[in-house]
Amino acid sequence: FQEAEQTLMRALAIVPKQPHLRLMLANVLVKEAKYKDALAEIDSYLEENPDAPDRSSAETTRLQLIQTIEK
Repeated sequence: FQEAEQTLMRALAIVPKQPHLRLMLANVLVKEAKYKDALAEIDSYLEENPDAPDRSSAETTRLQLIQTIEK
């Protein structure tokens, strides 16, 4: 997962507003138990894509991350 994280971060450095890359990175960060970092990626995704078709799924993931962090 660390290699995937590094690859996705490099891709986002080249193309910063690529919504699917940001969601993939958030998923990798969750797998690595980096919940605060994953939350930051989800927040960025939601901010950059207010009308995204999968917004409700991202919002659900965001709420789950917040609950996990608060435990």
